[in-house]
Amino acid sequence: MTNYITLVSGFTANFGGTELLRPIEDILNVPLKDESTMRYVYVLTDGGISDTDQLITVVKNSPHLNKTVISTIGIGSGASSELVIKLAQAGGGM
Repeated sequence: MTNYITLVSGFTANFGGTELLRPIEDILNVPLKDESTMRYVYVLTDGGISDTDQLITVVKNSPHLNKTVISTIGIGSGASSELVIKLAQAGGGM
């Protein structure tokens, strides 16, 4: 784990806007091929979004959420704490 923390601490990015709603919707709308498995989604972000509440609603209402875990990692001081915490909570992750 220490190796991953060291690796992530060296990441930098500044690509402008952060778009999460559509990608998360696309991921959550894909049914699992094998219902005995879990889907793990890791969201890395260096920013925030204007539609956090809408994203959280989509995650909470996903028909496949019981087989999906969404964990988040905020990178840098520009990462929205609200987004990182709420998305992880809604997705049952960390």
